[in-house]
Amino acid sequence: MTVTDLTRPADKWTATGWLTVVVLLSLLLRLLFLGQRSFWLDEITSVLVARLDWPAFWQVVTDRQANMALYFLILRSWLPLGENEFWPRLLSVLISVATVPLMYRLAARLFDPRVGMLSAVLLAVNAFHVQYAQEARGYSLVILLVTLASTYFADGILHPRWQAWLGYVVTAVLGLYSHFFTALMIIAHAASALLVRHDAMPWRSLIVSWLIIAGCATPLVLFVLTRDSGQIDWVSPPRLSAAYKVLLTLAGGGDLVGWVFVAAGLWGLWHARRLDASGAWPFKVVAIWVAIPIVLAMLVSFAKPILVYRYFGICLPAFVALTSAGVMRIAPRRLRYAAAFLLIVLSAARTVCWYGTNDTEDWRAATAYVLTHAQPGDALVFHPYYARQCFDFYRERVSQGSPTAEIVFPGPWSPATDQLEEPAPELLASLAARYEETWLISRSTSVESDRTVRETLARAYSNSDAASFAGVEVVRYHTAGRSQGVDDPAGK
Repeated sequence: MTVTDLTRPADKWTATGWLTVVVLLSLLLRLLFLGQRSFWLDEITSVLVARLDWPAFWQVVTDRQANMALYFLILRSWLPLGENEFWPRLLSVLISVATVPLMYRLAARLFDPRVGMLSAVLLAVNAFHVQYAQEARGYSLVILLVTLASTYFADGILHPRWQAWLGYVVTAVLGLYSHFFTALMIIAHAASALLVRHDAMPWRSLIVSWLIIAGCATPLVLFVLTRDSGQIDWVSPPRLSAAYKVLLTLAGGGDLVGWVFVAAGLWGLWHARRLDASGAWPFKVVAIWVAIPIVLAMLVSFAKPILVYRYFGICLPAFVALTSAGVMRIAPRRLRYAAAFLLIVLSAARTVCWYGTNDTEDWRAATAYVLTHAQPGDALVFHPYYARQCFDFYRERVSQGSPTAEIVFPGPWSPATDQLEEPAPELLASLAARYEETWLISRSTSVESDRTVRETLARAYSNSDAASFAGVEVVRYHTAGRSQGVDDPAGK
């Protein structure tokens, strides 16, 4: 049965009513605590890029930030509503909530309305989906677009019409301009068409669609080949366990919920072996949509590491659909509904846990702390260099016009100029002769890369003390003659 088989008005109204409840639930979960957390580095980058004037904006998205160009363009139109933590994130929330009924349609089209409804519920309470709904980044947008593109792809094969292929081309191209990893989803679609037999495969429409998509993606290919400035050079080579960790991340994190998701998906594939070609086709297709991007990303990563867990939101709709389809093939009925209930509870529990542990980077508190404790005539050093843009962003909001310390490294953030990535050792060594106190503000994840900076400043000054924030560390280097207590807000 497909979604089009729901011909009785009572069935339609029941499905619509339940789906409305699920959408409202997803909205509530994504609005909770939305504006309480500080922006972290990437969110601040999103706002800074989106609010540039048009020439500078165009330069950034064509030279440095093409990977989320469409999101930055949409955010640019949204920012007049406000630039505090709530409003930019609300855009991601609305996009994420809109994906839930699309998830229902995709899974119902491939399997049946029961699978569609369970898929919508699981996506609504999924911790991964909730997390990136609460970030001012483009991950919610790319998940929505790959869900739409996959739905049009399935429609074009199951019920060939030119409207479906037009929708597929448009949403796939928009997905590519939202995130480069959408290309892996398109490759997965091609692999499913080649590897999984389906009656009356519309090859002409498929090939024409892929050629148009490839043509529209040419600027992105040229960007990767000629202008990619290494935004993900920090990514480490993967281990073989990375594929399993991707699945755990998509399930919401945690071994228990991850194993239940994977087991349900495998059960669905096991069940599919007893079905005819048309019945098994949806199971195999969604399995390929999950596997191919992960496998390809791992293979590429052995040459150039690109495996970042949050990028695999492109696999989330297929993973949820496969899991839901597996659950709905469990017999007897009581066991089936118990398994569905267990999945929903475990997924919701992971989301609740995420609310309590989500403390990525607290630049708001760290900036307020430095502005409160540093004095005019002190020096500020930021490492990595891009930490300064976070400080400057919040200084605009928390500073009350009082004099501030002098920033000696790096220069102000500008889309038109490149920054020196490391302060010169000579500069660091000379600070003690000019400043009684030097403050080092850094990301906690950069402690190892900060080692040389810290050692140079420690040799120049006789004393130091530190204050730790979520994801941020502030170290004050000072001479013995001007020692003062530094309150550690983290209690360390």
